[in-house]
Amino acid sequence: MVSVKYNAVSKQYDDGFVAVDGLDLEIKDGEFLVLLGPSGCGKSTTLRMLAGLEEVTHGEIQIDGVTVNHLPPGGSWTWYGVSIICTLSSHDNR
Repeated sequence: MVSVKYNAVSKQYDDGFVAVDGLDLEIKDGEFLVLLGPSGCGKSTTLRMLAGLEEVTHGEIQIDGVTVNHLPPGGSWTWYGVSIICTLSSHDNR
């Protein structure tokens, strides 16, 4: 496992739309995190920036203390699907 830290991370597109605005988030080694929110609130953009699929407009993203903003994307993807089981917890739905 690794730690991930978003320091004042923002993503603004060329048309001026701000998808993520000043995100500060620390996910410590071994923690489990769920991003929950309505469509268009920045969940996927937040993950795509971590994966290197979206450029960070402002701030920095660190993995284990190493800034990864300008690294090229590796074998990364963001999963989309509606297969959440209502009777299970967030942890069990992973």
